Amino acid sequence: MSDSGHIEEDLQDLYENAPCGYLSLSADGRIVKANQTFLMTDFRSTGADSTVATLARDALATALQQTGFVRIMSPQAVADALTRMRLEPTVPVTLARAKEMARREGAVAIIDGEVRASGPGATLFVTVIAADSGTILSVTSEALGGPSDLLAAIDALARRLRSKSAAMRSRRSTIYSSFSDAPGRRMNSTSLN
Repeated sequence: MSDSGHIEEDLQDLYENAPCGYLSLSADGRIVKANQTFLMTDFRSTGADSTVATLARDALATALQQTGFVRIMSPQAVADALTRMRLEPTVPVTLARAKEMARREGAVAIIDGEVRASGPGATLFVTVIAADSGTILSVTSEALGGPSDLLAAIDALARRLRSKSAAMRSRRSTIYSSFSDAPGRRMNSTSLN
C-alpha cells in the first residue's frame, strides 16, 4: 500500500474512532456522514443506592470501550457539549438531554440505564437507542445481588451487547442514510451563534 493509502486509512480510523461525534456536511449543510460514537446518559437509580448507578455507568463505559465495541463520548466532550447547549457542564445527562445532545454532536446512539431495587439486591437495565429516530436497538438487564456482583453483571451486560453488535452495526448504515436522506436536515443550533 502506498503512503497515501496508509494516510487515508489512518484518517478514516481517526474519524470512526474519535472520542466524540464527527459529522461530515455537504456544501449546503446537510449531514452526509457520521462516525460511530455513542453517548451515555447518567444512569438513574430507583429505590437503590444512587452511587451504584454511577458505578454501573462508568464500569459499562469502560467495558464497552476496552472491547472496541463502541466509542463513548468522553466526559470532556460531554461537558463541552453541555456548555454549547448553554447548560452547566455538570448537569445530569438525562435521556431527554442526551437525545438533544446526540443530534447536536453527531452521536449515532444513546446508551441509557437504570438501577432498580428488587428485593435484597437490584437490577441493572440498559437500553441502546438510535439517536436519529429514537428507535430502541437493544434492551438488556442483569440482576445485582450486592455490590460485589456489579463487575460480573457489567461483564455479562457488555457480552450481551457485543453479541448484538452485528445488528447494531448493520443499523448504523440505516442511521447514516437517514441523516443524509432527511429532506432539509441541517445542522442548526442557536447556542452556536
